[in-house]
This record gives sequence, structure tokens and C-alpha cells, in this order.
Amino acid sequence: MERSPHTPTFVTKGIEFIRDSRTALLPETFSYNDIVLLPGKSVVTSPNQVDTTSKLTRGIRCYKPAISANMNTVTEAKMAIFMAEEGAIGALHRALSIEDQVAMVTYVKGHAGYVIEQPPVISPEDTVATARRKMEEHERGIVMVRTDGHIVGLITKRDVLELIPADTPVSGEGIMTPRSDFITAPPDISQEKALNLMYENRIEKLVLTDSEGNFGGVITMRDIRELRKHPNATKDRKGRLQVLASIGVGEDVVERAKALTEAEVDGIIIDILHGDCPQAYKVIEQIARIPNLPPIIVGNVATPESTRDLLVAGADVVKVGYSDGSLCTTRLVTGTGRGQFRAVIECAAMASFYGKKVIADGSIQQGGDWAKAAAAGGEFIMVGGKLIPTDMSPGVPYYDEKQGRHVKEAYGMASERASQELAKAGNKTIKRRTPQGVQTLVPYLGPGSTEKVLFDLHNGLQSGIANVGGHDIESFQEIVRFERQTPAAQHEGRPYILYNNQQ
Repeated sequence: MERSPHTPTFVTKGIEFIRDSRTALLPETFSYNDIVLLPGKSVVTSPNQVDTTSKLTRGIRCYKPAISANMNTVTEAKMAIFMAEEGAIGALHRALSIEDQVAMVTYVKGHAGYVIEQPPVISPEDTVATARRKMEEHERGIVMVRTDGHIVGLITKRDVLELIPADTPVSGEGIMTPRSDFITAPPDISQEKALNLMYENRIEKLVLTDSEGNFGGVITMRDIRELRKHPNATKDRKGRLQVLASIGVGEDVVERAKALTEAEVDGIIIDILHGDCPQAYKVIEQIARIPNLPPIIVGNVATPESTRDLLVAGADVVKVGYSDGSLCTTRLVTGTGRGQFRAVIECAAMASFYGKKVIADGSIQQGGDWAKAAAAGGEFIMVGGKLIPTDMSPGVPYYDEKQGRHVKEAYGMASERASQELAKAGNKTIKRRTPQGVQTLVPYLGPGSTEKVLFDLHNGLQSGIANVGGHDIESFQEIVRFERQTPAAQHEGRPYILYNNQQ
């Protein structure tokens, strides 16, 4: 039967794989290395012309559809900010107290938003020292002065320079810009109009008020300039950087999900080693009652049946990848798992019938792996091991005498070390279990390494799409064809002169 030109290859091929899984005596499983994409007539003159923008779920659209993994050694605020500014998105790990995780979400959301809705607040009786401290705490060069709930003034860093005595009241002459001197604009003013208004009046801050004079936030020249440095940044409707955060399945799950929702996190990941389990379904049901809950991402799974059941239960996105992580030993310890290419294409095909997406989590070593994941319907990838050795990941690099170089710690979320940190964050006793992840040291890649890793991966994706003949994700998934590689073909596709010279 002819395939519709508008039906993605992963849907038709994924259905064939699913049927084979149910009828073959012993079906084969495939990794990305087992597959090669067939080149076709290119329609672009440069890979940079390929648009990889893709929608994950409601409210989340990324120019670079990559997610930094919710691992202790991968994503905290610094990594999340970098990923969002680059057009990707970060997923904060959960080995933190609720307060600390919420603080990270707030920090990321407030890093470069178009509108500061709730700037730090002090009273007219407070001193210059208090204003300085508030600015330092919130990393904002602006403080609102209020009395009885009304705004009476605005203070910027220029108003509290070091030469001004610290004990000077902020209401003193020349310190605070009074309410009567504000230049205001309506809350729905566009970025362009706000910028022109600030240029015309030679001001760095623009106060937003509605027709009745109610405060609606502050726009700063700094934030507009910062946003323009990153035109492809992943932003919410208010112009703030977007971020995901993970929760577990423990006793504090509803409290944590509520707190993250109130902090306006953009998506919540229910993080569990085996996603198709009673605890995951229970958590979906529990947190579904939370008002204004953001999209729910659940994982990890490896089969279309698990994908279907989680989507029917209320998941918005399903994370696919089982025993294929760079630090994972699940396949060795338990004997369970699946080749990532086959897992992704079957799960993505199933998700497509519900109008949903999957995240391809694991086995991404090169940009070509990302292209193969996208061909299989998993253009949104989760990257962990590749980012651990970089400058934006948590942890301080140190010199290791044995290796004779600077290193960083790396460990899987099912490792003994991660279990200890998760237990500590939740004030729980560690349950005895066989670890399904390893702990090791990896060579530190140095300054600028996070940018290079993401660029190389994304450029590989763009080049793969261009070589196949696509100009964006959708056209690529409609026309892509792939074949299975024999071991000899896999060897042929590598720079084998290096291997030959080593013999």
C-alpha cells in the first residue's frame, strides 16, 4: 500500500515494528548504530538553513529540541539558563529540598524575563543598605518602595552607589525616584514600543500600570538587550526563560508539585526508573487535581503499550529510554531493556495517535544519533552524559593525580551515590537495593564546552536533515528512509584508518 506523502515515516514503520513485535518468534531490537539514514536530494544550500523548531507539548516550543537531563551532575540553574538561552530547555533534578528546587525555578524564570512582575520590595523607612542587600539577593538592579500596599518610589543601582552612607533612608532626597516622576506604559506594551519609549525618555526602567493605576511590572533595558542576544531562546508567553523540574513518587510529591506549579515551572517530570508502574499512575492521578498544573512528562518506558497507558492516564509527554544511558547498568543488573531506535520508533508511532510526543532519552553520542532519533519520531532528545564534563554542569572540576588532568564526578540517577543524595533531600532512610548506575570521573572539557557540545549535536541534526532532503523536522520525518547496517557497514562508516593504524 502506498504511504501518504504527509504521513511521517516513523508512524508507518513504527506500526510495522509493533506488528512484528507481536507476531515474530524472537523479534530483533535495534540501537541507533544499527540504522543508517539514506541521503536524498538536498533542498537547502547550507545545514544552517534547516529549521529544527519543534513543539514538545502545550506551551513548550524549542528551536533546538534538546533537554538537559534531570540528573544531579547535569542540570541545576546555570545549565537550565544556558539551555533555554540557546533555544533548548533544562530539566532540574530532584535531589534538592522543595525550597531549593523552587528557588532554582524562580531564579531561571527571573533571569531574563521581558517583564519583572514582582521586583524586590522595601518600605520608605528602610535604608540604602537594605536596598543594596535586596538587589544582591535577587540579582536585580531595581527595588520598588511601597507603603500600605501602594507604590511610592523606585530605586536602581545608580541611586545607591557606595559613596552614599549605608544608613541613609531610601526616602531621603535624591535616593528614590518618586511615583510622580515615573514614565509608565500599559502592561500589554510590545517589546519594540517599550524600547522606543525608553530611548525617547532616556530611561533604563519602564513601570507598567493599567488604566486604574495598578502596578503591572517593570521592563528594563537590560532585559530587552539580554533577550535580543538570544533570539531563539526558549521563552514563555511573558518572555521568561522556560524550565522543567522533576519530582519523584514519594510522600512529598503533591507538595513538591504544588510548589513548582506556583513557581510557574513550565513542565513537571515524574522521574522513576520504570515508568509503567503503579506509583507513576498514582502520582499522575494525585497531581492532576492541582490548579494550573503545567504539562506532565512521565518516564522512562520502552514499549508502545506503556506509552499508550501513560498517555491515557493523563501524561502529556512520555520519556522513552530503558537501560541505554551512559551511566546505566539496568540491562546488566536486571536483564531488561531495549534497543533505543526500536523503542523510540514504536513509542513515537503510538504517541502520534494521541497527538502527543515522546522524548528520546539516552544513547545520544553524536549529532547523527539525534538525526536518527528524530527520524524515529523522537526529535526531542534528553542529553546527560555528554553534558556532565562541561562547564555549565553542577560540580567543581578538580585535578586528579592518577589521571593527570582535571575531572568532574559523574554518576547515574540509579547509582548508590544518587540514592544517597535523594534520601538526604527527602530526609529519608536509604532503602537497600542493588545499584543500577555507576559512579566515575570524566575529563573536564573546559570553558565553553557546553556550548560546543550542544552546537556539534545540533549541527549534526541539521546536516542529517539537509542530507536526507528535508528543510525542517516535519518534512524530514515525511521523506526519510533508513536501512539496517551490518557490522561491516558500521565499521565502514567510521574513520577506520585510525583503527588500522593502531593495529
